[in-house]
Amino acid sequence: MLAPKSSIPKNFRTESIEYKVDIIDYAKLKTTDENLSPKESDLIFFELIEFLMSRQIFGTAQIALGYI
Repeated sequence: MLAPKSSIPKNFRTESIEYKVDIIDYAKLKTTDENLSPKESDLIFFELIEFLMSRQIFGTAQIALGYI
């Protein structure tokens, strides 16, 4: 069975749609990189730099090198 048609015209430009949004408190959120030692963090950056250099993205590799 189909729903009955409404005779009320709809203006889709002014009709609002409500979406449920979860608000994340990033101050309380713990990430994986916070548990890494400085040496492990440097190794991840070196792997990123090697990857970027193999793709000839030297500017971004230089930026990543600044974080070490």
